[in-house]
Amino acid sequence: MAGLVLAIGKHAPASYIFLAIGATLLIGFAEELSFRGLIFGILVKNSKDKIIVPLFI
Repeated sequence: MAGLVLAIGKHAPASYIFLAIGATLLIGFAEELSFRGLIFGILVKNSKDKIIVPLFI
């Protein structure tokens, strides 16, 4: 977000602004995918309490 604020403040080309927004969205998507898709799935699979313990972790 800091890059986006700097780009807007310096009147950067629109492509830089769209690149900053796209990168921000992709980072959030990758984080959610890696946690909810991989780590949470492994915890649910290996936990005795199928959902409670992984939710708190």
